[in-house]
Amino acid sequence: MAIVMQLSDGSLIMGEVEESPAGKKALTIKNPVEIVVTLSSDDSFAFYGRVWMPFLKGKEVTVNADHVISYGTPSDKVVKYYMKIINTPEEQEVKPDYDNKELAEALNLLAKQRGKYH
Repeated sequence: MAIVMQLSDGSLIMGEVEESPAGKKALTIKNPVEIVVTLSSDDSFAFYGRVWMPFLKGKEVTVNADHVISYGTPSDKVVKYYMKIINTPEEQEVKPDYDNKELAEALNLLAKQRGKYH
C-alpha cells in the first residue's frame, strides 16, 4: 500500500514503504514519486508527480527514518494518479485526474501546514 510522507526538507514523497534490512532507523521506499505542489499568483493550486531519484538502477530507495516528519494514507484519486505514474513509460507524460475544488482545499491546507515548518 502506498503512503505519502513529508521529509524534513519539505519534500512530499509517495511510495510503498517498509522497514529496511539496513536497520531500524532506515526505510525502503519502493517506486518513490515526489509530489510537487505549485502555487500561482492567483492563489490557485496544482500538483504533479515525478519519479524521485530517477537515475538509480533499481526502483527502491533507502532513507533515514529520522527524516520523515509525517506520513499518511493518500486519497483514492491520488493513489490512482500514482499508479498511472509508476506504470507509464518514462517518455510519456501523466496528467492528474482530480476535482479542482477538492484539490484546492487539500493543497490550501497543505500550504498552511508547510508554512509552520519553513
